[in-house]
Amino acid sequence: MHLLLNNLLKKGVTKGNSQILSEIELKELESLINKISKNSLNKLGVFNNIIGIDKRIDELLEKIISNQEVKDILLKLLGKNYLLRHVSVRYNTPDDKGLAMHQDSIGEVSLTILLNNQNQGSTFFFPGSQLIPYNKNLAEKVSWNSLKLINLLKFFFISARGKAGSYYYFLNRTWHGRLPGKKNNTNLSLFFAFFPVSANRIDLIK
Repeated sequence: MHLLLNNLLKKGVTKGNSQILSEIELKELESLINKISKNSLNKLGVFNNIIGIDKRIDELLEKIISNQEVKDILLKLLGKNYLLRHVSVRYNTPDDKGLAMHQDSIGEVSLTILLNNQNQGSTFFFPGSQLIPYNKNLAEKVSWNSLKLINLLKFFFISARGKAGSYYYFLNRTWHGRLPGKKNNTNLSLFFAFFPVSANRIDLIK
C-alpha cells in the first residue's frame, strides 16, 4: 500500500493491485448495468448514477468500497468519515467525441473500475500535473489542450486501460480527459468520487 500511495501522490494516478470482484461478479455487474441501460425510458448520457436502482448492483458496489486496500488508501488520503459523492457508470460509446483535459474539484479523489476489457482505455491522465501550483482550472486554458492533438500527446499520458476488473485511483486535480470512442466497442467504467470532511462540501450532502 505504501508504494501505491507514494505513486499516487507523485503522479496523481496509480493502478490498484487487488482483485476486488471475481470474474463472475464482474460479468454479473456488467450484465445488470447493460440491462438497465436497455430498459431506460430516457436517453442515457455519458455518466449515469448507478446507486439505488438495483439491490444486487448495490451489493456489488458495497463490496468494492469494502475492499481492504481501497479502504486503507482512502483513509490515508482523506481521513475518517470521508464523503462518497456519487457512483456513476460511464459509457464510452463508438460515437463518443471524447472530452479534452480538465480538472475537477480541489480535494476530490476518485476510484475508477473497468467493467470490460479496455486495451486502449478511455480515460487518460497527464501524470504529475496535480502538483502544478494553480488554484484555477489551468488544464482548460493551455493552447495544446485539444482532442485533435491526442495522437501526438498520448505518449505523455497514462491511460486507464486493462482487463475487466482493473482499477485506478486518481486525484481529480490531475489533468485528465476522455478519449473518443472506438468503432464497434463501448467501454464501461465505474467512477466512485470521494471528498474529505475538510472539504466542507455541504452542497453535496443531499
